[in-house]
Amino acid sequence: MSSRTKGLSKSRIISHQQCPKRLWLQIYKKDQAEVSPDAARVMVSGTSAGEVAQQMYPEGVVVDAFDISQSIEVTKQLLSDGCPIFEAALQFDGVLVFVDMLVPDEDGFHLIEVKSSTKVKDYHIADTAIQTWVAQQSGLNITKSSVAVINNQFVYPGSQNYEGLFCLTDISEKIRPLLNDVQAWVAEARETLGGDEPNISIGEQCKKPFPCPFIGYCSPPQETLPLAPLSDLPNSRKLIAELTELGYDDLANVPVELLTSPIHRRIQQSVLADKPYLSNEVAGVVSNIAYPRYYLDFETIQFAVPIWAGTKPYQQVPFQWSCHIETELGQIEHHEFLADGKSDSRFEFASSLVGVLGDSGAIIAYNAGFEKMVMRQLYECFPEFIDNLVSAIGRTVDLLPIARNHYYHPAMRGSWSIKYVLPTIAPELSYDGMAVANGVMAQDTFRDLMEPNLSEGKIKEMREALLRYCEKDTYAMVKIAHFFTGR
Repeated sequence: MSSRTKGLSKSRIISHQQCPKRLWLQIYKKDQAEVSPDAARVMVSGTSAGEVAQQMYPEGVVVDAFDISQSIEVTKQLLSDGCPIFEAALQFDGVLVFVDMLVPDEDGFHLIEVKSSTKVKDYHIADTAIQTWVAQQSGLNITKSSVAVINNQFVYPGSQNYEGLFCLTDISEKIRPLLNDVQAWVAEARETLGGDEPNISIGEQCKKPFPCPFIGYCSPPQETLPLAPLSDLPNSRKLIAELTELGYDDLANVPVELLTSPIHRRIQQSVLADKPYLSNEVAGVVSNIAYPRYYLDFETIQFAVPIWAGTKPYQQVPFQWSCHIETELGQIEHHEFLADGKSDSRFEFASSLVGVLGDSGAIIAYNAGFEKMVMRQLYECFPEFIDNLVSAIGRTVDLLPIARNHYYHPAMRGSWSIKYVLPTIAPELSYDGMAVANGVMAQDTFRDLMEPNLSEGKIKEMREALLRYCEKDTYAMVKIAHFFTGR
């Protein structure tokens, strides 16, 4: 096979830098890729950031063409016009790049790469070095190379005014030593593409700087799976590395003296006994939680480029809450709120919430720090709710550490996420098959709900899926609390 028949781009060279096998598979076995929702979401946020960044240079022109050849020709024409160019198409020796911004200055061009992250990362430097190398080899004098990143302290004033959203960082000195290396990177990538599939085992490169979409393809089939893989040990990267170095791959075989954490020992004991662990103290702990109980869950959404006035990049903007209220007599009622997605609904979110939470009893959340953070942001934005929300924060009880300290089931695989705990306690309440089955899907569905021109039927279907998901999250907490007290 000839590598010359396969053109190279910045992203392909970066893929090769991460792992030669990734690039080879990307070209010759791309059907084996599994693109995660997270990766797709990052691509969308990057596109949005790039489009808004163009507002920094209102006189700029976007290279908008039908194909690559035309894009290159249009770019050549614009280079002599003296205006900023967006998505400039440049090619040298079969390496094609699209530069986010080329801004003319007195002696040449300022090259700018736009990123949706809030700080310059290591791979941005290699990324920009490739862009700069191709531009220079194409005959351009690049006087400065910069990365534009999101300013996470920017507060959107509204009216499409994004002045101050981006911070420019000059990385010219950082990429200068790499410019001599880029040609070698190109040659190495071509050599890989000219040969057979590289024999590279699973390793750290599968996750950094990006999760590889071919990790499923590369994962070797295992005839005998460990009773409990070491990955079941939570927050233990260093320990797992040490145990692997010692030759262990199954938690069941690890000597107990090597497990110093009580939680790790509890996990191992549960696995070896093949039965759940439930402490004798948990019933008393949960029984002491005051009534009425408000089982509460929020759903939020983040935008790299904020769309509602008064919000910041990547701020957790709440759009939905669910609350099951339980009295001491065991009576349960459900309340909920879901924004329409057409406008900023945080005031309605807060107003409806404080109207339900009352002024006494415990508010129960799972990983409650999140709900507390959202409530703080709400009263900072809407001071009229400060007394109610400060009171609510003070009454909030976190069910997660109670579960972590008092319960474990081998099927939880080292996670106390409610999605893992609930099936071991109430399997009839599984999230399997739900149109919205986790928080990521909730965000994606709400983002889709914000799209204009949806049919009434589609809107109803999506809203129903969101409501049922959030309702299950709070009812799950009711079931977990009852299980812990033996009800």
